[in-house]
Amino acid sequence: MANRKAKIERTIAGLQAAFPTQADRIKPLGIGIKQQICARCTLSHREVGAALRRYTGRVAYLLKIIEGAVRFDLDGAASGNVTAKEATHAAEQIKKIFVTVAGEPMSKIEPNVRAK
Repeated sequence: MANRKAKIERTIAGLQAAFPTQADRIKPLGIGIKQQICARCTLSHREVGAALRRYTGRVAYLLKIIEGAVRFDLDGAASGNVTAKEATHAAEQIKKIFVTVAGEPMSKIEPNVRAK
């Protein structure tokens, strides 16, 4: 299991190096990014899928999924916006992570919204 996790982390690092569109900043990825990655590199669909699941499942990434936020493609170009439904889903995922880590339910987590 540790070997698999390490391999996924190496895949993520490799993808960030291959597509360095401000890799130091976490941004919402465009819908269909998996197909774009697979078309441009030699990794298998399975490897890309595992890396994307791990990357997009991180709290740091989920916190960026705010309603109306711009999504980005591999070239750093705008590729749509985050919907309210996607933001709500991200908030639910964060809640599940916190519940798992803390061992007790969080009082309330609101859907991600832009600061006013």
